[in-house]
Amino acid sequence: MIIEETAEDTLESWQKIHLWLRLLWPDDWTGFLAVCHEEVAKLKQQWKSCSETAALSREVVELSQLKNVWVSCCSFIRKDRDSSAAMELPGLWVDIDTKENHRTNKGELPTEDLPSTEEALAALERLPIPPSLIVSSGGGLYVWWLYDTPQKIEDRRQLQTLLKWWEGQVRKELKGKHLDSTSDFARILRVPGLLNHKYGKTVEFFRPELKGHSYAESLQQLREGVLRHKLEDFLRLLPEQLTEGREDRPSQYSEKDREEALSALNRMKPGRSDNYATWVKVGLCLSEIEHSSAMFEEWMDWSRQSEKFDEDQLEPYRSKWDGFNGTGT
Repeated sequence: MIIEETAEDTLESWQKIHLWLRLLWPDDWTGFLAVCHEEVAKLKQQWKSCSETAALSREVVELSQLKNVWVSCCSFIRKDRDSSAAMELPGLWVDIDTKENHRTNKGELPTEDLPSTEEALAALERLPIPPSLIVSSGGGLYVWWLYDTPQKIEDRRQLQTLLKWWEGQVRKELKGKHLDSTSDFARILRVPGLLNHKYGKTVEFFRPELKGHSYAESLQQLREGVLRHKLEDFLRLLPEQLTEGREDRPSQYSEKDREEALSALNRMKPGRSDNYATWVKVGLCLSEIEHSSAMFEEWMDWSRQSEKFDEDQLEPYRSKWDGFNGTGT
């Protein structure tokens, strides 16, 4: 089911990356895209504007010869890969690790909590809106739902809430199987056609009907027939309390404060979400920083690390959140 490159494929590597970018961004993106790579256990990044698409493509190929390379999912208004600087995004995405051959740098991961590829595909089929693209990353699947036109991030909370909520829908359809949280505007993903050095596999499209076609032919077919969606189609599915921004309240904190709070949240040990008192205190703190539906989703995403979390109790959790009065410490 994975596309293999054929001898007739005469495009240079950088031209293939160029075609991939044009698949995500049919028109020129605005702002800058980040090209990230590993350098001595650190992540380094370079920045390219839409006028430098060819240079970006060549940079990706050159770096990928010896290193893992990722490209940002969003464009940014400045050379700062921070969610607050996100400017435009081409669609929604999820990153599903699957049990086949998945491992960490320390060896094999227990796979009982991960979905199989078949389970992941079945979950995607149960969603109300089908994917535009599925990419085999080497250790799992990248799934994209492309907008009919890239969206300027003007209503930041709305688009971030939608991205978080949609990931939650995928998680729900996986029926208890693990799904990493990747629903942030600063996310980076691997590029089809390049080697995933961690697994020694090439990142490839996952489309049965394209098997036997060259990489360039596959891209061309995808560009001509890729399924694109209107933003409104997703927004209509959002629960009423999220679309209304129920009880969103003004905040005295800055966007930088918000990002620092979420960074601290991500550094907390997963086991702390098991303790009810700690769970409530975290919710109070997040509510103090920003009492909004988007921040509620951040709290829920952190809460899902606990085995006690129940997807069917989202409304009671929301009621708990609504009871916070923004005076947490």
